[in-house]
Amino acid sequence: DLVLYKVYNLSGHHFLSTTYSAAYTITTPVHVHGFNVYGGGIGTNGRVLPGNTFQGIVSFEFTLTRNWVIAIDNVYTHIDATKFYGALGTTSAGLPATVGAHSSEQISFAPAIEYNFSANFGIEAGCWFTAWGRNSTEFRSGVISIDYTY
Repeated sequence: DLVLYKVYNLSGHHFLSTTYSAAYTITTPVHVHGFNVYGGGIGTNGRVLPGNTFQGIVSFEFTLTRNWVIAIDNVYTHIDATKFYGALGTTSAGLPATVGAHSSEQISFAPAIEYNFSANFGIEAGCWFTAWGRNSTEFRSGVISIDYTY
């Protein structure tokens, strides 16, 4: 992971916090047989090489007042294709089984608003949703977070 963080004092109590994060995950081969999380079927036997993953996140937080903050996380994810080497096997219907997946990409956003009761206690609420994707699952989710530090 690479994380870069910078806070700008724009004026008085108004701050802009920026975070840039990048992560690259390298996968290792997995031996599979039969029905498995990557697909497969009756008689499947081989080696799966899950795709490597890159994720980049650009985040901004802006303090409106001492207590109120607005924020957004902007997320890009790319996953390489999953490769399979071996015998595919068949489905329960007798058709050739499939194992693996095509490469995928996704862009998602997570805007939020935060209220801080004190320097040690706050609550944040927002949503997280897919803006665009290729070979990926579209999603929408609500998020509530309570933050307490001591």
